Amino acid sequence: MAAKLTEALLLYLLYLILSVSDSLPIYGCKEGERKALLNFKEGLKDPGGRLSSWIGQDCCIWRGVQCGDQTGQVVQLDLGNKIPLHDMFQYGRRSQPLKGDHINPLLGLKHLQYLDLSMNIFGGFSGVVPHQLSKLSSLRYLDLSSVSNLPCNHLHLARKINLSNCILELPFSLAHVNFTKIQILDLSGNNVHSVVPPWLFKLSSLESLDLSVNAFKELIPSAIGNLTSLKFLNLARNSVLEGGVPLSLRNLCMLNSLDLSANKYLHGDLNELGDVFSGCLKDSLEILSWLGLHSLIKLDISRNTLNGSVPVNLGQLYPKLEFLDFAYNNLTGVLTEAHFVGLTKLQHLGFSANEFKVDLGSQWLHNLSAALFPNAGISDALPDWFWNFSANLQLVDLSHNDIKGPVPQFPGNLAYLLLFSNKITGKIPETLCDLKKLLALDLSKNQLIGEIPNCWNHSFKQSLSTFDLALTTLDLGQNKLSGRIPTWLPQSLLNLDVLRLRFNMLVGDIPPELGNLTKLRVIDFAYNLLSGTIPYSLANLRAMKFDPTIFYNIKVELEIYDKISFDYVDNMEILYMVESQKKMGMLLRLESLDLSNNILSGEIPTTMIMLSFLSHLNLSYNNLSGRIPYGGKFLSLPDPSIYFGNPALCGFPLDNNCENIDRSFGEGYPKDEDEAEKIGFYVSISLRYILGFLILWGLLLLNKKWGFAYFQFVDCLQYTIWDCL
Repeated sequence: MAAKLTEALLLYLLYLILSVSDSLPIYGCKEGERKALLNFKEGLKDPGGRLSSWIGQDCCIWRGVQCGDQTGQVVQLDLGNKIPLHDMFQYGRRSQPLKGDHINPLLGLKHLQYLDLSMNIFGGFSGVVPHQLSKLSSLRYLDLSSVSNLPCNHLHLARKINLSNCILELPFSLAHVNFTKIQILDLSGNNVHSVVPPWLFKLSSLESLDLSVNAFKELIPSAIGNLTSLKFLNLARNSVLEGGVPLSLRNLCMLNSLDLSANKYLHGDLNELGDVFSGCLKDSLEILSWLGLHSLIKLDISRNTLNGSVPVNLGQLYPKLEFLDFAYNNLTGVLTEAHFVGLTKLQHLGFSANEFKVDLGSQWLHNLSAALFPNAGISDALPDWFWNFSANLQLVDLSHNDIKGPVPQFPGNLAYLLLFSNKITGKIPETLCDLKKLLALDLSKNQLIGEIPNCWNHSFKQSLSTFDLALTTLDLGQNKLSGRIPTWLPQSLLNLDVLRLRFNMLVGDIPPELGNLTKLRVIDFAYNLLSGTIPYSLANLRAMKFDPTIFYNIKVELEIYDKISFDYVDNMEILYMVESQKKMGMLLRLESLDLSNNILSGEIPTTMIMLSFLSHLNLSYNNLSGRIPYGGKFLSLPDPSIYFGNPALCGFPLDNNCENIDRSFGEGYPKDEDEAEKIGFYVSISLRYILGFLILWGLLLLNKKWGFAYFQFVDCLQYTIWDCL
């Protein structure tokens, strides 16, 4: 009996050792790399407190720093100032970039593979980046986009370089380069008014080249045919680029994506450009934004100055076409169903803002899944031709038209419904509840009245419908809605990511049930008549940590449909995020909270300092009182205007001090909550060991072979220990 007890105790001790070792990092931060990072920090001004976590011994947990799992060496430094889209476009928020006239080099980070310094202000540089960057021999990814006067050279091992929006002055900024291994090069958005540098056409390993949004002063050079490894080429939005497409493109046998859209001087008759492409390019090209071939699956000629009529034999020219967009041109004639005969695979169609007439019958495009008709001149009711192909639609964009009357009834397969900026009147219909697959609904900037319908609540009570679990974005802002914010809304729409109800006439309290929406990132209730206090439950908005390089992506992308109206950015943010493979624990995800211009009262909950992702906060013009919470993200929000209009508020960043406020709890955490959190932590740890012990013993009792092997191992271990003693 004693032997069995000894075996059990030793086995349990071994389990505890293994459990503790699993929870501890194998490698810590390298001291030399920690000093290199601190030296780099000394040369910077950090008005937004983005480097406030750069304290302590373990640099691997600092913001923007990532270490290798096996080595503990710093392999990634991401200090890009990529702010969320809703801050940039919808709120007009200015970013708080890092600043510095002279950056201390990062020579101590010899294993650095990923470096992102984009969208910051490093004003002391002109000409070339300090040559020390070339000594980062392991560097594979470099992003200096939107950093003024920061060209670079001598990065011979770099695979991907992003210098977009850097105000480059070619060829001076990049007169001599040594990109021997470069595969992806992005020079877009620099407004270059010179010629394309000749060294560019010697990069034999280049697979992706983006020269869009510039102003090159010449035709597309014939030397572009030398880039035989090229798979992606973007020359869109070059305001000066003129002439035709060079025949040398025939040499790019691996090219499968070409974008020449929005070049107003790149001219030609739509029916006469088919002979430009031939040879091996005919078999490789899959995505073309000008004109294509029999293997073409995407044709985007939107936003040019093309004239003439749409070819009636599109189905014969491009039988595999899935994506077709010729919006925003000067095309004339009459668009009929004859233009789409043979396009049996077409799923995406956009043709708004042209000069032709639309006369479509009922026998066309029954497989269409995406219809983009923003700014299409549609007035009053939707035309009959729209309903002839609507059965399979998943994406509908009818924004920026003059649609009047009630909200139309749409097919049940819709995933995205964008009706903003119209003149739709009446109440929100309960027929929207039948859209069980809806992911995003935007009815903003209309003339809707009444209360938010409770049909979603009914659906939720009857069954957990897919709609309740799917909807991620709900934008009803800038209407004339009244009543209260329904308490069932946060109980039903559990996947909600963006909730925007601003500029309405809503009254009553903010439902504390909002804390149930753990995925919520944007709350905008500004300019209503809301009253009561700010609920403490807002601090419950938790989610797993996401990869910051994806989380702060500033591009709007719909991978399913590849394109959506650019005007949609002004109203709603669609931001795709990829969960990090390395889980870092539960973090608070709310990014934007706007409760301004209401009649809220009481104190700001101290639990809000736990909102670690909060980047936009506006509580101005309410009746709030008491001390502004001190600590957490509140320290990185130094703009006093976000609290204006609350005369009873005090504390940082306002000038009026809180002399009678107890500051003894450090960063503002209530003592009772802190104690409860500690108790919960120790209880959870204890339960973990108890549960692990029971599971282990259960396995040993149920599996005799495992039990015999473990006990034999413990006996040997016991004898070994006794021999040592």
